Amino acid sequence: MGSAKKKGVSLFLIQGLFSIASLALVVAVIVATNIHHAAHEEMERMTDGYVRCTNDVLQLDEVSDFLTSRTMEYVATGSKTSAELYVTEITESKNREKALAHFQTYFAGTTVYGDLTAALDYSNLLAEREYYAMRLAADYYGLDQIPAVIQAVSLTEADSALSLEEKRSKAMDMVFGEGYQGLKTSIDDSIQSCLNGLIAVTEQRKSIASKAVSQTILFHNIMSGALLALVIASGTTTWYLVLRPLRRIKYAIDDNRPIKVSGSRELRYASEAYNRVFEMNERQKENLQFEISHDILTGISNRHDFVDTCSQRTKDKMIFIIADIDYFKTINDTYGHAIGDSVLSEVAKRLTASFKSEDRVFRIGGDEFVIMVGDTSPTRREELKQVCDGLNADLASLRKKQNFPAVSMSFGVTLKKEDDTFESAYREADKALYQVKDRGGKGAVFDSSFE
Repeated sequence: MGSAKKKGVSLFLIQGLFSIASLALVVAVIVATNIHHAAHEEMERMTDGYVRCTNDVLQLDEVSDFLTSRTMEYVATGSKTSAELYVTEITESKNREKALAHFQTYFAGTTVYGDLTAALDYSNLLAEREYYAMRLAADYYGLDQIPAVIQAVSLTEADSALSLEEKRSKAMDMVFGEGYQGLKTSIDDSIQSCLNGLIAVTEQRKSIASKAVSQTILFHNIMSGALLALVIASGTTTWYLVLRPLRRIKYAIDDNRPIKVSGSRELRYASEAYNRVFEMNERQKENLQFEISHDILTGISNRHDFVDTCSQRTKDKMIFIIADIDYFKTINDTYGHAIGDSVLSEVAKRLTASFKSEDRVFRIGGDEFVIMVGDTSPTRREELKQVCDGLNADLASLRKKQNFPAVSMSFGVTLKKEDDTFESAYREADKALYQVKDRGGKGAVFDSSFE
């Protein structure tokens, strides 16, 4: 890590060398010492202001992304820590406001200051949306698990009437949907406009200061040539060490890809830090996608993935099975929810192992499972009957090995044809399931679609 930070030429070192050269010119131009000294101080303040204000802009952008990440983590996973970090940044740290206040000392009244103010305004609008989304999700994860400031957010009458699942779904849409991304784009556009304008304003001020310096050393051609060489060197160095790498960084961010490390030592370090964050965010996206489509307890596909699969396979012919655990409420009431969860996990594991790899097993809620079987050959019915009986036999032996409660399953089986909807297939399989239940459970019924 230490050696990586030392790669490249330090921008601060280059600026220091330019400063020494400027002081040497001041010493040479005795007649205009005081004027030249004042102009040099302005150059220093301008350069320092450019670097510091660029950091202010990036800080505001980073804090906005930090708030976005904490909001998404809480809405997707219910992480109490994420909600607390979010509120701490908004109510206590206030790094966005600090960055804007510091930026104002250098660029108050300029268009770049207006761009950064707009970015903060958009960020505040986004914060209102994030507060509301977290308040919706809090009903799903537990209202007492979040900071009081989020608990105090009032829901609309319509949103208060939503179910817990609907509240969480709406919260997910609020922070992952197009409206949210639109505000994020507005923030990014304002930030980029500010960065672009910052360069232009700085170059303009630099030009004014350079003219003031030049006027003090016009009496000597050699000093004028030295000053010109200094300005050229400064511009060239700024181009190769700052502007060109910044342009590459912009394109990389726009294309959502890692940044090619180049430029000054400071930009190289920042690029490497960004790449680490980029890789971490990509992994987090993959993890979030897995959590959205899989049941947390059992690890198999969940209702969300089931609905998505149904929408993709509307015209597929398949065997459609609904299965649930017999007397599961009694198991929970008698042995407790911890044992009930263990039963669900064991059942999910055995269902997955009992069916073919191309078949799909879903837990769609409670103790209810759905299996989609692609093989509809005539021999498949008898094979599935054996699979169901084998599962119940396996679950019976599980009680002896692990001191589990008695566990059995009921299966309702139907044949979904190409023209059938999943809604009709579900109804038919559910009817078949209740025939098993009426007989006491532990078995499978194949409806008339197999005749």
